[in-house]
Amino acid sequence: SGYGACTTGTWAAPMRCERSRRRGALLSLSTALYVVVHILSTRSRTATLGSEYWHATKKYMCEACNRWMPDKTRIIEEHNNSPEHQRQERLYKERMARYANVEKRNEEQQKRIERAQEENMKRREIDQYEEDLEL
Repeated sequence: SGYGACTTGTWAAPMRCERSRRRGALLSLSTALYVVVHILSTRSRTATLGSEYWHATKKYMCEACNRWMPDKTRIIEEHNNSPEHQRQERLYKERMARYANVEKRNEEQQKRIERAQEENMKRREIDQYEEDLEL
């Protein structure tokens, strides 16, 4: 860039100004890169440590509540007797029944489609056979 781009006002300024601008950009770029790498590395490390701790301490997963808890009989029994768990379990069973119904309907629909395709194939074969006889 020319002299007008620099605001220091001396004749030697354009060159010095450009050099310092480049150095500043490089410094800010390297700083940004360092910060990003640092954040990513610490985040993955803490996540790994956290999951190892989690799996070492929590073992029982309540499917209905979608919650992990220590594998201790008393805690699990208290949880299973709680009204919140019973409400969640009822909702979970209803959801599973709906999924099962949807699966069953999908399978029936698939069978109907396959039967219809087979019938169409047979009909086409018969039509083709009749056309061949007419010729």
